[in-house]
Amino acid sequence: MNKSFPAFSLALLLLAMWVPANGLELVSGKTILVFNGGVFAPEINGFVGNYTPAGNNVINGTSELGMGPLQNYLTDAVNALFLPANDFDGENLTIIKEWFDLGGKLLWVAGDSDFGGYFIADHLNPVLEEVGSVLRLDAGAVEDPVSNDGTSYRVVANQLGDGPISNAIRDQVAEANTLREIDYFKMPFHGPTAVYYLNDGVPSDLREENLDTVEVVVMSSPDALGIDQDLSAGTGDFYASINASGNLPLLAVEIMGNNAVVVSGEGVFKDFKNMYGNTLPVSGEFHHGSIVVDTLLSYLWQEVIPTLDSTSTMSNTTVGQDSVQETPSLQLPVSNLPMVLAIAVLVPLRKRIM
Repeated sequence: MNKSFPAFSLALLLLAMWVPANGLELVSGKTILVFNGGVFAPEINGFVGNYTPAGNNVINGTSELGMGPLQNYLTDAVNALFLPANDFDGENLTIIKEWFDLGGKLLWVAGDSDFGGYFIADHLNPVLEEVGSVLRLDAGAVEDPVSNDGTSYRVVANQLGDGPISNAIRDQVAEANTLREIDYFKMPFHGPTAVYYLNDGVPSDLREENLDTVEVVVMSSPDALGIDQDLSAGTGDFYASINASGNLPLLAVEIMGNNAVVVSGEGVFKDFKNMYGNTLPVSGEFHHGSIVVDTLLSYLWQEVIPTLDSTSTMSNTTVGQDSVQETPSLQLPVSNLPMVLAIAVLVPLRKRIM
């Protein structure tokens, strides 16, 4: 028996982990800071495992920074800042605003439901207010008694919007479905909230507006409900206050000049309950979570945001200094479906896991 065969097989297996099932490549050359703050199941092993081999620098704010100061890491070299369910005060808000105002930036603000009172939308909405976004996270929750993964709070979204980002995702979904001989769209949002917008300072329903700079990308099923579990202590339980049902916005994008703001009712780029993955944890069905995230990011960096000079290591330049812009990326919108990636970490930090 050739004893080198297992090693050779392992090498092929590891190589297969980074080959997208659709035969496409991920965006590359980006520096992405995911600043978790140490709460809400922060693991992003799947995202790191896909984007690092593709030539990106992904900085995990939880494992590498702990609760260290944001200003030490949010330099002009950072192309994207991901903020999962977190709490930010005045100093950090100023730092984020200075970074965002450099231009060519992608800010992703991800919420959670009000279950247990651990996430309060009012703690993240100031970030959106500071950068001038009209989008806001609802302080309640979304449940779906029909389209779910075993129980109503494990919401499975099944609708895409009508704009250019949604259409790019729709194309990738169709390609993935053809490979698997399936015909549906599914994306899990485990215990999410919804996204609304401010119309002259008044909370308003994104389902009823067609805003020039905002695209609702992912929506719940027609059976979902906006609820208030009376645990958030927040002031923005908008969708519950209007007894909203059906097609609730779960992920929206606002284009602000050459910047983009993504707001989602859950941190769908995280490992928690395999949201950034392709298999529903309970039913075992295929889902399109990573396809949505990957195609969204690639589209924004191709069509909206000019790339900034970034390398595999963080720049020492502080926010506020001049940055050098390059020409926009010419890569096509893509999705990455890892063929072999089975990282499953259970971290029930302040989060309903059953």
